[in-house]
Amino acid sequence: MILNALVTASAMLRYITRIERPESANVQAAQNLLYRVGNVANTIPVYANMPSLNNAHLWDVLNQFRYWEDNIVEDVFTSQEYFRGDYSDEYGYSEYDSDNDSAHFYYQHFVISPDTLDDDDAEVVLSIKNLNRDIRTLFDYYITLVTDILRVQHTYAPLLDRIHSRDKFLNDSDQAEAITDYLSKSKKADRPASGSMRMSYEVMNGTLCEAYEFDTLGAFLYVDFFRGLSRNCIPRRCRSCGSWFLIPGGKYTQYCDAPLSDDPAKTCRDIGARKKYDDKCRTDPIWLAYNRAYKAHYARYMKKKMTTAQFEQWSRYAVRLRDKAENDEMEIADYLREIRV
Repeated sequence: MILNALVTASAMLRYITRIERPESANVQAAQNLLYRVGNVANTIPVYANMPSLNNAHLWDVLNQFRYWEDNIVEDVFTSQEYFRGDYSDEYGYSEYDSDNDSAHFYYQHFVISPDTLDDDDAEVVLSIKNLNRDIRTLFDYYITLVTDILRVQHTYAPLLDRIHSRDKFLNDSDQAEAITDYLSKSKKADRPASGSMRMSYEVMNGTLCEAYEFDTLGAFLYVDFFRGLSRNCIPRRCRSCGSWFLIPGGKYTQYCDAPLSDDPAKTCRDIGARKKYDDKCRTDPIWLAYNRAYKAHYARYMKKKMTTAQFEQWSRYAVRLRDKAENDEMEIADYLREIRV
């Protein structure tokens, strides 16, 4: 998993300055991993317009450290060779700043000598300490981001399964019962919580508005998730394709609107409606009687024994009878007798 790989890379790179062998390949692998996480995060609406995720370069962090092994000798940038902007060797390359008439060596080979590690000079020690801190800060940000994304699946999904167990929108009391039951059976470490939120008021376009500031994706998802629950804007798994979709605060549904892979003209909701009807006709005596009566009357219509007007009139009558039977407004025996007429 990306998270496991990221944790492993982070543990290694936090202490890269203590390793006495070339780590350039590891740095490249770790940077590619950060790009992968950034690409995933950019598919999330709140991160869609945040290019900084893919602009976070581990190389830039490592180049703040000035004690990597290189071929640079004392006062090297006074020599014409290193001063050229197109200079490169096995350790990196030189960048020339024409505005300041200066050169900077950009490392791509990250090895630290044993002498540097054993150096007790305060400046060297502080530089190594700051490097480890900056590497840890960079990776901790990405680890928190990935953890927050995984929390959606491992924490919110079981809670949503409880909320959807009745296949309908829950009232406040039933929803509170479902959440309480989930919290009582889940581990504290698994509960949805990450980061913090700060709320303030700002005037925008002449209107007083609430402004929220979140320090992590997890904090935003926590607030957004429970606000959605309170408004019946609830995610759920589609019973047809298994993908997650959002039920708006209106009519409850078990199926999404995604087109079918083998028949794009139809959606999961189309298939779901038919399946729901067929299931009712097999298991519900009221719908079973309605379906049989409908087929019988439709056969009469096709054989010209009923006019179109007569068939439509009977259809409306049959639906009214079915609704009354479902709402216990008439006895089942009376319904079974009248639906056949």
